[in-house]
Amino acid sequence: MGWNPWNFAQCTDWNETLFYRTALYLNTSGMASLGYRYVNIDDCWMADSRDAMDNLAWNASRFPSGIPALANYVHSLGLKLGLYLCAGNKTCALKPGSLRYEAQDIALVSSWGVDLVKVDNCYNEGLLPETRYVRFTDAIGNVTRPILFMLCNWGEYIPALFAPMFANSWRTTYDLRDDYTYMLKMADWNDVSHIYAGPRSGWNDPDMLQVGNGNMTLDEYTTHMSLWALMKAPLLIGTNVLNMTNATAALLTNPEVIRINQDPLGIQGFKRTSEDGKEVWAGLLSGGAIAVALVNRLPTPALVTVQWYNVNLTSETGCRIRDVWARTYVTGVFSSNFTANVTAHGTKLLILQPALQIAYNKTANASAFTADLVPRNGNDADVQTFWESTNGPFQIGNPYWQVDLGSAFNLSSLELVSRQDGDQPFTRANYEIRCSNVSDASNFTVIAAQGPEPKEAYSTFSAALPSAAVCRYVRVAKLDGTLFNFAELRLYKSVNVFNGGV
Repeated sequence: MGWNPWNFAQCTDWNETLFYRTALYLNTSGMASLGYRYVNIDDCWMADSRDAMDNLAWNASRFPSGIPALANYVHSLGLKLGLYLCAGNKTCALKPGSLRYEAQDIALVSSWGVDLVKVDNCYNEGLLPETRYVRFTDAIGNVTRPILFMLCNWGEYIPALFAPMFANSWRTTYDLRDDYTYMLKMADWNDVSHIYAGPRSGWNDPDMLQVGNGNMTLDEYTTHMSLWALMKAPLLIGTNVLNMTNATAALLTNPEVIRINQDPLGIQGFKRTSEDGKEVWAGLLSGGAIAVALVNRLPTPALVTVQWYNVNLTSETGCRIRDVWARTYVTGVFSSNFTANVTAHGTKLLILQPALQIAYNKTANASAFTADLVPRNGNDADVQTFWESTNGPFQIGNPYWQVDLGSAFNLSSLELVSRQDGDQPFTRANYEIRCSNVSDASNFTVIAAQGPEPKEAYSTFSAALPSAAVCRYVRVAKLDGTLFNFAELRLYKSVNVFNGGV
């Protein structure tokens, strides 16, 4: 993660001041603490020719203080410096290339304090990339300073097939344009190589971000940022952060989006479904959560649905859903699927947090309930877990309804669903939900409570539980009144999921 001025400045009339000011801004604005730590210099930093010792030299007009001085300043702020080289005889801007100078040039920039090299592909004399880029790998291995290697051969020869042997990341696409349709084309191109990326191999790079450069709408930039985060692409800001808008800053600095990108599991999200301009992209996160992007390529708003089976979840799995851009949870617990209304050219970026619903069945659980309770449907595989009284309206007896979970679980939330059936009387009672690790009633503690409510045909009481709710036995204890004639108790187990909230 970091910043590179090429997308907005290219070889225009800039000098070292831009880099000094940007480094300071990344440090003082908090962007560095979010992960944007690399200050990268792209093409046009060099003099027009090598010096008398045949070494690369910086352009004295652009960098009057010199590259080493800039590196020292960047390091003093806790940041890192990146520098552009080219695996050809000239750079793309016709400056001196590093072909056949690989060891000399890497040793030189290492002595300057450079922490990253981006190695381009221009004027390569038709030589295969494997034969050229391996020389940089060998050269980096021969210097003591750690240097990150970003290979940039524009996606030629499918770099994901060979580049993991040489580099930390590799360009899978042509240069990215500030254009919505072209951006999606590059995302699709990058998606083809998703299986090759990861912490042990390296990262697919669909090029630097265009967010904030002005030729896409806010919704289109949201799609751009969402997909790059989900694909675990290097997040290199390509706009001028010194004068970016608040909307641009919000897109680039949402900490939950960055956490998806930097998730330690490092699995690249990929496209799961595509139909009539509506797409679902998803990727697994550490702890079992799943990042999902609902993408609407249409020029009008559209409903986009993620089916659990398309993101490797069983339909019975209950999920809490985090809306990452809104930084809020969607109300409720969802199973089977979820649908959102997505703006034209926009994206809903979500985290599905599996709550691992505990399902009861007759064989495992009937003995845990009072004697007059049986499964309503009589189906051992009934995951709906509705229970009914065989003696009329359900009355909690003596004075509770208890379930044995078989072992202790750290429960995160519960739902108690009550329902009227036909002409059976129906009222709500004042009750408590209690839990214990042992069956002795004296050790039960109250973890949730609900008082009387107006009569209604179907109602749900839900509650988040305290972190101390480690339970093997759960009791629904009636304090007064008749409760309900049909009920479903849903308990959700805590799991180590993506921590979306900030």
